[in-house]
Amino acid sequence: VGKSTETRDNEDGQNFKVATDSDAVVTTVDETSNITVNKGEKTNLVLTVDVSGSMAVYGNGAIIDKEKGITRLDVVKQSLISTIETYKAAGDTMVNITLFANGASNKGWMSADNAMKYINSLSMDKNFNIYEGTSKIALKASSTDYSKALEETGKVNISGSGQADAKTVGYFISDGQPQTNSQQKAVDSDTDTAIVNW
Repeated sequence: VGKSTETRDNEDGQNFKVATDSDAVVTTVDETSNITVNKGEKTNLVLTVDVSGSMAVYGNGAIIDKEKGITRLDVVKQSLISTIETYKAAGDTMVNITLFANGASNKGWMSADNAMKYINSLSMDKNFNIYEGTSKIALKASSTDYSKALEETGKVNISGSGQADAKTVGYFISDGQPQTNSQQKAVDSDTDTAIVNW
C-alpha cells in the first residue's frame, strides 16, 4: 500500500491518496510518502536513482543546507536507506540499484544491508565524477538521461533476487527532468502505459 501525503495543504491530515493495486504508481513532488509494509512480507526492491550533477554539485539548487554542506544527494541517500530499513524490518528484502546520469549502470541484486552500505558509499566531486567509495565509476554526472535509466531498469531480472515469492516494488528517484530535448523526446515517445501516465 502506498500513501502519498501533500505537505503544502495537509493541515487536517485528510489530503492523501492511497494506491493499492499491484502496479500502483505513487508520485510525490515536494511531498512526503509513507510506506506501509505488511510484517513478514518479502520484498524485491528496485531503485532507479539520479546521480546527475544537480544532485550534488551543479548550481545552488544542489545544496540543501549550505552551512552544513548537505546536498540533494545526501538527502536521497538517507531517504533510500530509511526506505530499505522499513522493508527489511517487515521481512526479507533484496535490493537492485540502477544509477543514472549521462547514461545508466545497474549494480545488480544485493542484500538490504549491502545496499545500504553501497548507497552510503556514493559521492560526487565538483568535476562531475561519481564515486563508489574511492572508486570512480564510468558514469559522468553531466546530464540526466531518463530514457537510459528506464531502459537499464527494464533489463532487471527479478528472479535474480532469489526471492521468486516476493512482492516487487520500484522507486524512480530524480530531482528534475531529462536534460536535453533528445532525452526528453525519448521518454515522451515511450508507449509503456505506466510511463505515458506518469
